[in-house]
Amino acid sequence: MEQTELKERFTVTDASSAEWVMGKLAQKQAEIAEMGRQRDKMLARYNEWYKEGTAALNGDIAYFEKLLADWARNELAEGKKKSISLPSGRVGFRASAPKVTFAGAPVDKASAAFVTMAKQVAPEYVETKESVKWADFKKTLTLAENGAVVTESGEILPEMKWEAQEPTFYATAKGGE
Repeated sequence: MEQTELKERFTVTDASSAEWVMGKLAQKQAEIAEMGRQRDKMLARYNEWYKEGTAALNGDIAYFEKLLADWARNELAEGKKKSISLPSGRVGFRASAPKVTFAGAPVDKASAAFVTMAKQVAPEYVETKESVKWADFKKTLTLAENGAVVTESGEILPEMKWEAQEPTFYATAKGGE
């Protein structure tokens, strides 16, 4: 007759066994942190290899593009065409958008000075975004037993409801990073 052994599953039964599990948790977190450091070193090496390897290639590409641009500029100078079709592809010139600056720098649509200027000359193009200061507003509300949300003045907000959530478990092992 064959006996099958059932391996008993480990459970935390007291502070000592909980401390053992916390030690294991810290160990695994430290292993993950070490793997992250190794990954970062490898990625830095690969990024440097890629940067060095492509620098010369990008230089070659810029040189060849300049040769083609000079040739295309001469070929297209007299006509209305803006590109030339070749067996290996097409070369030509596209119109570029004009460079617009404000106070000597590229336009930053959120800068206070730019918004002020736009308000003065074309207020219809200035956006005003409204939003609720939720953290502050939430502090003024009361959560009623029935799931209702009530304002400071006692008004029930029918569009708002609340429900309790389960606590979220956490474990922070010392030294586990």
